[in-house]
Amino acid sequence: MFGSKQSMRIAVYIESIVTIALYLAGILEPFLLCRPFNYTWNKEAHGTCGNATKAYLAIAVANLIVDLSIYLLPIPVLWNLQMNLVKRLALCGIFAIGLV
Repeated sequence: MFGSKQSMRIAVYIESIVTIALYLAGILEPFLLCRPFNYTWNKEAHGTCGNATKAYLAIAVANLIVDLSIYLLPIPVLWNLQMNLVKRLALCGIFAIGLV
């Protein structure tokens, strides 16, 4: 999949940017869910809130996708190593422990 170090470096940069964007979205989401902001804790004020369940579910699904893509990023490099199949599978399994 990655023919050169340059393409791997670009993939890592893209993954880093997506991860940082997801982190920022997760931080900002609770603050941007209700308008005005004080309606978040003061329901007597006039305002509206978005659907918190859908918002949190969207962040959770995006987080799952990013986690899987981080796991899959080094797999093509691992498969190109000069090792027997059992060792490559074991190495992929060790990386998979990080998903837990």
